[in-house]
Amino acid sequence: MGTPFGVYRYEKSDKALDYQNTLRGLTDEKAQRPYKEKNFCWVTPAGRFSYAADDKILSYSCLMCMDLDYLCHPSEIDEENGDPVTELREKLLKDPFLDTILLFRSVRGCGLKWWVVIDLEKYDYATYFTGIRHYLMSEYHLTDKQCDKQVANLSRGCFLGHDAHCYLKPELIKF
Repeated sequence: MGTPFGVYRYEKSDKALDYQNTLRGLTDEKAQRPYKEKNFCWVTPAGRFSYAADDKILSYSCLMCMDLDYLCHPSEIDEENGDPVTELREKLLKDPFLDTILLFRSVRGCGLKWWVVIDLEKYDYATYFTGIRHYLMSEYHLTDKQCDKQVANLSRGCFLGHDAHCYLKPELIKF
């Protein structure tokens, strides 16, 4: 499931739909975190690890998952008719500089998980993260809070839910 294609198939399925609906009904953010940890599957997009710690990496994926949060208020979520999350999703898919591999709505519904390719022979993970984060804040006018700093660590997990509009780069679907 940790491959982009596996994540895409999972996001398109209904496996996490009931948990996701329950999570989105929780109004207390402090209650959401333990609920997510208990009920949702997660992956580490940056690579494979023997343990979820940066120094326990076994192999790199050459992928980075940018976590874009707080793009709208939960009451504004409208996946079918458009909302700020959908609008940013469409812009990211057309980004001229970064190659979108996978893009899906976060389990809470107010954010996006944007997987892009990075070349670790050119720069290290932290340098890419800083550059992409500043680019997103400048180009897409995201705030410090919206462009999550926590994914700067290599071993950061990404929760998986349900997104009927999940995007996977077409070449990977054919593969």
